[in-house]
Amino acid sequence: GWLLQGGLARLKQEVARRVVLAADELPYDETFLTYVRGEKEKGRRVVLVTAADRAQAQAVAAHLGIFDEVIASDGH
Repeated sequence: GWLLQGGLARLKQEVARRVVLAADELPYDETFLTYVRGEKEKGRRVVLVTAADRAQAQAVAAHLGIFDEVIASDGH
């Protein structure tokens, strides 16, 4: 029903409300994170851009602590 009511963004938002994401248990690519951290140290702006729901993206960003901004699905 959520998909029909508000599209994919609404569906993702409703799932995110019901599923707790354990950001500390996700499988991260350490080689990529090392690269991103290096770019951040060079003074570059680092942005997490994802089609995931904002709540989940914010959880990942908070866990990693390397992003200047998060751009994610907001239910609309």
